[in-house]
Amino acid sequence: MITTTHLIQVRVFLKQELPPPYNELISIEDEKIVISLPDNGKSFNTNYDEVFNMVTENVARIRNREYELDFSVKGINQLRDFKIYK
Repeated sequence: MITTTHLIQVRVFLKQELPPPYNELISIEDEKIVISLPDNGKSFNTNYDEVFNMVTENVARIRNREYELDFSVKGINQLRDFKIYK
């Protein structure tokens, strides 16, 4: 089972690696890393695709991943989850 300490470490890493405004919109809720989408005029799907690609590229750089990571991407009216396997 994933630990809160590990989630915090991944969140700190993503805050350093993701560009603004995404790096300021990362939180941990219910053993998931949650990224809230900015109100930037783009569609949910466009924002989701950008976040998904950035997160998967950066998490792939983490060595010795021991846990599967659960993510949620939150828009104003939508929520979509994805998982990155170890």
